[in-house]
Amino acid sequence: MFVLSFLAVQWPFANFLMSPSARNWVFGMAYFAYFDPAGFLYDPYKFQIAENTRGEFWTTMAAALLVSIVSARLGLAWGDWMRRLRR
Repeated sequence: MFVLSFLAVQWPFANFLMSPSARNWVFGMAYFAYFDPAGFLYDPYKFQIAENTRGEFWTTMAAALLVSIVSARLGLAWGDWMRRLRR
């Protein structure tokens, strides 16, 4: 559920951050990193696709879902153990 709600919020917000509307002092998307060299040429407003295929994208999304489920279960188990722990 977390991954789905995260995608529902983060994906449109990421699209907004890539748009010219986000290049203001509030969101700061017009600024560049301090460690970038002065002659460093790249297009910071262009989305760089990390996955080569749709299958690779969905595999990554499935892995994110699996990791979120496992980490939530581990966190709940640890919290239950901590609740039962007595000094």
